[in-house]
This record gives sequence, C-alpha cells and structure tokens, in this order.
Amino acid sequence: MGLRKPDPEIFNLACKQLEVFPQQCVFIGDHELADIQGAKKVGMKTIYFHPDPQINSKISDANLHDYQDIFMVLNQLSINTTQENTKQ
Repeated sequence: MGLRKPDPEIFNLACKQLEVFPQQCVFIGDHELADIQGAKKVGMKTIYFHPDPQINSKISDANLHDYQDIFMVLNQLSINTTQENTKQ
C-alpha cells in the first residue's frame, strides 16, 4: 500500500472501506501533524487526545484527556451517539 499518515489517501481509504464519507467520521489522534491535520484535510472532525490536561491542540475540533469523557466530547461536537449508531 505504501501510505502513511498524514497522506489524505490513507484517510480516504479507511472511509471507502467503511463505506462512509469523511464528513461522517471523527478521528481521534495523539499527533497533530499525522493525525489531526491529515484527518482535517479530508473533512473529518478531529479530537486530539493527550492524557495531560495542560496539553491541547489548537487545530483539532476538540480535545480529550480521559477516554471516560469520549461521549461528552462527541456530544459537544454534535455527533449522534445513540445506541443504534455505535458498535458494541
């Protein structure tokens, strides 16, 4: 394949395999260049993860410091997290 983040094609390939559009996706990443910038280039919403609450991204759509808060952050982004839209 030879693709690596932040190449937009890797994000587009993931969307194609999932049969969704990038605008329907949220990408959670811990690297601003590879994860956040790459995902934003194709139109995905982005969440920057870092366990230190003092470290944030200025370019992501949201910041996350504890995965227990994931649904709260998704709700802030107006992402539908109802039971039928999430995999168990």
